[in-house]
Amino acid sequence: MFNYTKEVIINDASGVKFAGKEIRIPRAANYKVDKILDKKIYKTAPEVGSAGKVKITLPTGITKGDIIRITMFLSTPGVELAEFGTPNWQDFGKPLVIEVAADADAARVAAAIKLAAGEYVTATVDSGAVVVEGKEKWMDFQDVDVKVIELLENDEAVGVATTDAKVDPTAAVAEFGTAEWIDHTLRFPTAPNRRYSPLFADELPVRGGKYYQYVFKYIARHNVPGGLSGVDQCVDSITAHIFFVKDDQVTAFDKVLTQAGITPTLIADYKANLEELSMNPYANEVADVAGQADANKAAVIAAKSAADAATDAAKAADTKAEKAATDITALTARVKALEDKV
Repeated sequence: MFNYTKEVIINDASGVKFAGKEIRIPRAANYKVDKILDKKIYKTAPEVGSAGKVKITLPTGITKGDIIRITMFLSTPGVELAEFGTPNWQDFGKPLVIEVAADADAARVAAAIKLAAGEYVTATVDSGAVVVEGKEKWMDFQDVDVKVIELLENDEAVGVATTDAKVDPTAAVAEFGTAEWIDHTLRFPTAPNRRYSPLFADELPVRGGKYYQYVFKYIARHNVPGGLSGVDQCVDSITAHIFFVKDDQVTAFDKVLTQAGITPTLIADYKANLEELSMNPYANEVADVAGQADANKAAVIAAKSAADAATDAAKAADTKAEKAATDITALTARVKALEDKV
């Protein structure tokens, strides 16, 4: 009947109560515990996140070569901005190519990287190595490569270095549950404030705050409205409810859930809420149907085996009867032959 997702930000959990068989959450709803799918609520901790970075130790002892060429792909996982579009429409990012003289030191290489991509990355020198880091938490690096190139008249060849370049990447950590992340992901505060009843100040994410996510599915049975209704005809409303609870209110919120007999299931990776968790409200029914189908199949196989055994037994009996009849005929003929002799 209904199938939607509701998101609520809770900056103050003092109004959240457990009364009777209901969890009462102001400005959300009163939730009957027995209608929460499997009586499970999934909880995910916030993650501040960090941008990806790569540490490049330059080659040394170059005996020939005109330039050092550094290539890398600045990727934007989960973010699809037009300025990062590529010919492969499924990939977003910036391919970067930086070339410096073969005898350049780390400082000159860092300066060249800033010149080529200073809008998107920072480049610093750390213990003789060049450290490149994205300026946004959703930036990461792929396919980083360093080569010494000797330029020829009509071609180019890889030069020789006594010590190869060393590349040490550090993967980005996705941001989750921060006020900035909620603003970006849930489109606060623009879209909700354009509705008839806009958000109140205490419903908006607190700048600099971190929020735990609580997720559950709620199933309520309703009569079908309208002229097409049948007597006693019912449908299920299956709705997803997501609460972002400020980190200093989590203890109070968990206390109410404990009173309701629910211990939140902690999820280590927020993506698991979508990709790994099974929140199918009909999972048990499907399992029952599958189990019944297996039982029916086993019964059919058993009945067929019994029928085959009965058929085999009947054939064996028929064969035995035919043999007995043949023996009787032969014996009768022999008796008759003896009588004729006498």
